[in-house]
Amino acid sequence: MARFMIVFILLFAAYAAMPLLNAQDPKILEKAKQGDAEAQFSLSQYYLSEYEKILEEKNKIDEKKLVESTKWLLKAAQQGHAKAQYELAGYYLSGFGVPKNTTEAMNWYRKSAERGYIEAQRDLAHFYEQGLYVKKNLDEAEKWWLKLAEKGDPADQNNLGVFYSMISEGKNTEKNMTEAVKWYRKAAEQEDATAQSNLGICYLYGQGVKTDDAEAVRLFQKSAAQGAAPGQCNLGLCYEKGWGVKKNYQEAVKWYQKAADQGHDQALNNLGFCYEMGYGVKKDRAKAIKLYRAAVEKKNKDAQKNLKRLGV
Repeated sequence: MARFMIVFILLFAAYAAMPLLNAQDPKILEKAKQGDAEAQFSLSQYYLSEYEKILEEKNKIDEKKLVESTKWLLKAAQQGHAKAQYELAGYYLSGFGVPKNTTEAMNWYRKSAERGYIEAQRDLAHFYEQGLYVKKNLDEAEKWWLKLAEKGDPADQNNLGVFYSMISEGKNTEKNMTEAVKWYRKAAEQEDATAQSNLGICYLYGQGVKTDDAEAVRLFQKSAAQGAAPGQCNLGLCYEKGWGVKKNYQEAVKWYQKAADQGHDQALNNLGFCYEMGYGVKKDRAKAIKLYRAAVEKKNKDAQKNLKRLGV
């Protein structure tokens, strides 16, 4: 079953813009020296900003600024400052300012997550789900996704739904897909476009719910109206096949095109097929091949098969 997972970028945390502090301000320094974790974290960010400023303007690495940033970040993290713990985990994971150490990175991610820091919880859930930097552990992944989803954020609820959809391929299919539908629905009711598309897929293929093409189309329409490429592609498929709506190749092409314009790999493939067959557009083999190739660049297997079938 096609699924559309929010892609998590886990290389290194971006730093939010914040007012620069004067590192020589006696009040800031005094608070930091006295063990004020927030002051320590602020100092670490100040020195990091100075380091990045010098790097950008002079293309020069100022090791002293980086050492100071790391020093104060570590002090704040050791006192339980959740964001400092999360940022320090990123330092260890990337080897920025400290020797690269995956074990130490995971230790700080866990500490931050246990203090309720959402980004750390998301990263841990993803790490355990994918087996990145830690041994794959679906029970741990489920624990962290569930903590996030229960806070009510629709993106996290959708991610939990995706998690249950994924593990349904291994065991307890009915139970897991029922859970997936539950969380997709919670997110979809908050107008999350990705969840609307994912829930629509469940209705289209009868996964966790009774098959209902009309409901699938309704959900795809809501998702597509928000500009979500997966929803647009799925709506195009319904028009192409006549699932839940009257077959209409022109409408299929319209929605495939909207999704393809966003680089959606399956939409590129499906639009290519329309050009190959002359569905809703004038038959154009060259255009079809071009679209198939674009989809192949995005690792689409259907497009690979289509090119092979055409002898290209």
